[in-house]
Amino acid sequence: MKKIVFIALLISCAFSLSIAYQQIKNDEIEKLGTLEREFATPFVIPEDEGLADPEEIYPLLEKTAKETEVNLFRGGRYYRPDEQIEMIKYLLLTSETHFYDSIELASGRTLQAEETQDSRRYLSSIQTKNKNQVGRIRYFDPKQLITIQPLRSSYDYLPVDGRYFAEVKDKKQLQLFLETLSDKINMHLRNRDGEKAHSYTPSDFQPPEAFTEPREGFFALKDLSSQRYEQYILFAVTLLLLIYYIFNSAKRVGILKMHGVSNLRLWWMVVGRLISVVVGVTTLGSVLFALGLYKPTTFVFQALLQLGQAYLLLMILSLFCYGYISTIKVSQTLKNRKDTRSIFVLNMVLKVICAMVLVLIGLETYSLVTDLRTQQERMDAQQGQLDHWRRMEDYGVLEAYRGHTAAYTVQELAAEDPRIDQALYKLYPFLNALGSVYIDAGEYEEEALLSDPNDNGILSIMVNPNYLKAFPVYDQDGNPVQISEEATDWVVLVPEQYRDREEAIRDLFERDKGRRDFYLTADEGQEVKIIWLAEG
Repeated sequence: MKKIVFIALLISCAFSLSIAYQQIKNDEIEKLGTLEREFATPFVIPEDEGLADPEEIYPLLEKTAKETEVNLFRGGRYYRPDEQIEMIKYLLLTSETHFYDSIELASGRTLQAEETQDSRRYLSSIQTKNKNQVGRIRYFDPKQLITIQPLRSSYDYLPVDGRYFAEVKDKKQLQLFLETLSDKINMHLRNRDGEKAHSYTPSDFQPPEAFTEPREGFFALKDLSSQRYEQYILFAVTLLLLIYYIFNSAKRVGILKMHGVSNLRLWWMVVGRLISVVVGVTTLGSVLFALGLYKPTTFVFQALLQLGQAYLLLMILSLFCYGYISTIKVSQTLKNRKDTRSIFVLNMVLKVICAMVLVLIGLETYSLVTDLRTQQERMDAQQGQLDHWRRMEDYGVLEAYRGHTAAYTVQELAAEDPRIDQALYKLYPFLNALGSVYIDAGEYEEEALLSDPNDNGILSIMVNPNYLKAFPVYDQDGNPVQISEEATDWVVLVPEQYRDREEAIRDLFERDKGRRDFYLTADEGQEVKIIWLAEG
């Protein structure tokens, strides 16, 4: 029994170490995400069509930075197709900088000022064979991708508008930079647009939202709240094992009591020392593990903090064992009698708890199975049409994802979502002219179906005219349905068997058309037109 308790304590402490490691990864990425705030002042370039062309605006930024001897920075993230997040720092250096005070290199050198102005040189946390890589960044998590590139490179993926940081010596230099930048932009716009050109002032580049700080955890790689709940469950299970261990050690405790050993001393000998040994062994293991890490002292400190909390919590919980030890009577143990009442009560409590858990799990499982059966029946109804998808082998799949972002807050991240749709909206005419098919069957995807299994509402698929040519559907007269690209109506194709629900269908799509795509284009008053399809 002692070995089982030892293993349970070891698992609890090892799990605490795992949380410590994940917490450091989150803390380090948070520091990296807000690195510029330590030595630079934020400013923004407004979202304006007149300022959208990097070929026009970047030269003005570079010239202004050189004239005022200001260093410029911009942060970004790349949501890679392999589901990793790459942290990217863009910089334009014109003088000495504190940026590299927080960046350590494992090999190579830093980017020089001239290289940040006119080159494709970069730093990365992984070593590549690219000749433009001049150094490898050393970082706590060796798997974390970090790249440092010239500011000009940001415009390959990011719009001109957004948050930047200016490294200045004092407020006077910052004001000079903003005034010079606004003057150069105003002159450029007047030369290009004449009297209609918009005029900017330094305050336009530092609105209140420029100073908004990201909430805690915005850059975090993983939410640890669920792991902390699992940690508490492990502690509870360990406590129960400790209590059972005391039951099995009752005779030994009684003999020691007969020799005058105090209850506190007994608690330490049976429980406290075991917990201390496990925590000590885990601490030693964490120190050895830290020797192979970058910033070992950081990990050791966080590990000691987590293990200290675990040790304190386990010692407090073990006081239940002290209470039981104090109730053990020498006369009963000498007669080899165990406290069956306490064992019975504990067993009953455990049985009640386990029964309640099993009932809850059973109800949840039954509900889930019922929902899955309903969804399976719905999917089976569509199975007959899935054979048509074999023809999709002749097509390539083009799917948009977030990609690069410079968002600094949750609100800014949400505001970038329409940009993905806008990019596809502009790309659609070119792909459509090539005969590409478009389909949005998100409402029939498994994740959407399982997210609201009790929803018996109307589901739909959105397609383009090319899709109807490649995979025809037929109207009541048996003719293939063809929709012209020039059609302006909101056309809905509905099987004949749902004609009795026409009013509900029409109401649904009247509401739905107002939120689908009209944030990209103006609502021109399109009407919903229903075409009834042949049954089947």
